[in-house]
Amino acid sequence: MTNRINKSRSKKDILFGLGLIFFSLILTVLTTEAVIKFFSPIAGFESLMTHNTKDWSRSDIFLNNKITRPSRTLGYEWLPNAKSGWMKTNSLGMLDKERIKFKPDGAYRIICLGDSTTANSDYVKILEGLLNKNKNPEKFEVWNCAVTGYGAIQYSRALEEKWMQYNPDMVIVGFCLNDFVSTPLVTMEQNTLVGYFPHREILPNVSPFLLKHSALYRFAIMRIFFLKNKNYEDYYKDIVEATRHHIQKMRKLCLTSETRFLIVILGITRRFEDCDPYLRRSYAEIKEIITECNIESLDTVPVFQKNDPESLMLSDELHFNRRGNEIVADEIYRYLTQND
Repeated sequence: MTNRINKSRSKKDILFGLGLIFFSLILTVLTTEAVIKFFSPIAGFESLMTHNTKDWSRSDIFLNNKITRPSRTLGYEWLPNAKSGWMKTNSLGMLDKERIKFKPDGAYRIICLGDSTTANSDYVKILEGLLNKNKNPEKFEVWNCAVTGYGAIQYSRALEEKWMQYNPDMVIVGFCLNDFVSTPLVTMEQNTLVGYFPHREILPNVSPFLLKHSALYRFAIMRIFFLKNKNYEDYYKDIVEATRHHIQKMRKLCLTSETRFLIVILGITRRFEDCDPYLRRSYAEIKEIITECNIESLDTVPVFQKNDPESLMLSDELHFNRRGNEIVADEIYRYLTQND
């Protein structure tokens, strides 16, 4: 009888001790949270970010919760079957006409990835028309899988998570010279999606919710991810290396499935010597990555330079008008027909 009582007391003592440890840990965490929030200069959510979309004059185009939704690994993505202004998505979540998942016999399916210079442009549609010229029925499918505001990291993740399942014969990346960017964290604020761009690539390694609401969590993430970035040069090297990694990942993914992989460097609508120095540096970096990784590529920058680049401008030096779209489509068509 005494042994049973002792065993019962022993179990209660163990449970009491465990409970005491648990509550002590909770109290320690809460106290540390309060201290860091009060004293730490990095307690603010936006202090970890280079910029956010709160004050973008056209942020509704980039992060509009009528047509986009948060994504754990992509930052955000198009909603299927959604419409907002002139933008309309199909059932697969593309700014494109309706596409069928099953690839018909004899069809050649091309997946096009990119940012707004592809998503909001016509060169994908024009290219599909050129490839199907004099073909009945149509043989070539050229899907516009681009998403406004994406960078190379998101191209890689979207290709692996979404688009390879549709058995493409070819993947074309419309590489814009501002694609050396980190993947944004996206949160809902007052019924609006807001994107925050971290100094380094951190998705899917962190929780956007905790990063936004916990000073202790932000403190830990700062120490883990951001200590290296003491200046812009460190930041730039980080994003170039991240881009290199994800471009190699796309190439390997395509090689494994015997899918052709092509990077098209999209032209700029300003004289090269007059454009933003960042774009000139990005141009040199992507050319170097393509060479080092032995990636099939097409460079349309020299073509734009020969065609009065300012006359091809739509809104800025990266976005081109209808004539610019025709030039890109013609160049890709010519390259594909000459390099079958």
